[in-house]
Amino acid sequence: MLKPLAILGILIIAYSILLTLAYMPNPSRLEYNIGSAIHIVEKEGIYRHVVYAFSGRGSERNNEVTDEIFYAIAGEPDFYARVAMFAEFWHLYSGTVRLDNFTDRIMLGQLRRQDGLSAFENAFTGYSRYWHGYVAVLRPVMAIFDFGTVRYIALFHQTLLIVAVSVMISKRLDMIFSLLFGFALATFSYNIFPFSLQFSSVFYVMLYAMLISLCFEKRLVHDDALLLYFFLVVGSITNFFDLLTAPLLTLGIPLVLCHTLRNNHTGYIFKENVKTIILCSIYWGVGYAFTWIGRWIISYFVDPDIQVFSAISYRMIGTDETPLSYVFAFGGNIITMFPFVLLATIIVLVAVLTGFIVKTGLSKNHAFNTSPVLLLCLAPYAWFFVFANHSEVHYWFTYRIQAIAVFALLAFLINLLNLQKIRMG
Repeated sequence: MLKPLAILGILIIAYSILLTLAYMPNPSRLEYNIGSAIHIVEKEGIYRHVVYAFSGRGSERNNEVTDEIFYAIAGEPDFYARVAMFAEFWHLYSGTVRLDNFTDRIMLGQLRRQDGLSAFENAFTGYSRYWHGYVAVLRPVMAIFDFGTVRYIALFHQTLLIVAVSVMISKRLDMIFSLLFGFALATFSYNIFPFSLQFSSVFYVMLYAMLISLCFEKRLVHDDALLLYFFLVVGSITNFFDLLTAPLLTLGIPLVLCHTLRNNHTGYIFKENVKTIILCSIYWGVGYAFTWIGRWIISYFVDPDIQVFSAISYRMIGTDETPLSYVFAFGGNIITMFPFVLLATIIVLVAVLTGFIVKTGLSKNHAFNTSPVLLLCLAPYAWFFVFANHSEVHYWFTYRIQAIAVFALLAFLINLLNLQKIRMG
């Protein structure tokens, strides 16, 4: 256990140095670009909808309507009334996509140095429940480029990463897995990420984790310890960059991919697959949690008045002013993730894949040994349970982690296909 702790210790020191170095220079160009960027996000509007639901009632979509529906459900004991309210919520909100310019503005403000504080103190003050690792990248970039150019760079960067991962998946596995990857991306509206600072960070970590898995697949699949340390580092880096948007994506999507790559080389063994998935998840969780704790400890010495634990408690169990409801925590996320058209598409895909599996012959032993990947279908809902209040309040972006369930389910079915027999007709 000493080696994982040593790795995390080195990473936390590296994060601290990176953030401190990022705050050292303070060019006038940077301040101008920050001010211009804040003006842009404010002009675009807070929580701006970029995709509306299919009901055509976009003018009604705002936080007040959401709150009214939620409070009506909370105060209504009648089961059928609850069902009716959720039906209305699904009608209004399923399939909608919003940008969180409110958080983007906070992130842009975090790029500014506070007068009278050292570079190190700047790195560990203000909104101190998070690491703000994006500062180490965004601050130097915005010292050179304006916000419009940064978004343009992000568009090309993310597109090239997606293409690279898709090509590698096709080479290492099969074209059908590349199509599955594209489908999974579409379920959480990846196309808006270049225009969102908040949503982009976790997306970059996920894509780079997949790319590294594909480039070093032989080493990862044959070295159990290396695979565990890989997910330990991924979990840590996720916590460094992410603001609790959809962090589980960096575990679930790469782990489904690693599971498939691993079994392509070593064969499907039920016990080994269960062990690998559970241990990789634990190591990712340790990396994520210990990195978060490291931030709190350092922040405490900089500012002893920080309220970290109350903030974490709020995200898990809520407060008297914002009482927790597991019904909303799960319901809001599920409804937002699965509009009727996506549900119908998934059902059709499952039916078609099942038909091909039956037609080409199903090995029950192979299905049993492959099945542990379905454990990852439960991961998003375990997250909603633990971070229930956060998942309830921010359902409109936390819902994205359910793409893991879609990816894992379809990957399981594709793994059962006899692709060679299908191609031969």
